[in-house]
Amino acid sequence: MPKIIFKDLQNYDSQMDKVFALRKKKFYSEGISLLKRMNKEFKNDKVILGLLGTLFYENNDYISSSKYFKKASELNPNSELSSLGLFHSYIEIGKITLGLKEITRFCKNNKPKLYRTTVKELNDNIDNVTKIQKKMILELPVVRRIMNK
Repeated sequence: MPKIIFKDLQNYDSQMDKVFALRKKKFYSEGISLLKRMNKEFKNDKVILGLLGTLFYENNDYISSSKYFKKASELNPNSELSSLGLFHSYIEIGKITLGLKEITRFCKNNKPKLYRTTVKELNDNIDNVTKIQKKMILELPVVRRIMNK
């Protein structure tokens, strides 16, 4: 990773403030463009990659969000936010098996906190998940362990 000097960090913080302001206004395309430019300067920054995943997800581009959440999860495998974003992105594009692999991967080595909420919400309606798939998810040993904690 390139060495970041203080001036770069000030620029980074300033740009992040702009990203959050754009996100708040739901100007997702503009926020994505800014983050992509930042990603060229701050290569493989897990925060930038995670935010790209988030903005693509909020802009209903689940294929792109899965790409960025996957990279963020690879760089920081203990990040539950990245893992959860990847799980939800996979569910949205109908890649249920990959979503289940991701929840299993994360929970194998980490204590789930946010996944507990997600598992409880499965009893509500998640798009692209049939009743059979929902039942299959809820019966997974890793999901049952999460629910019982």
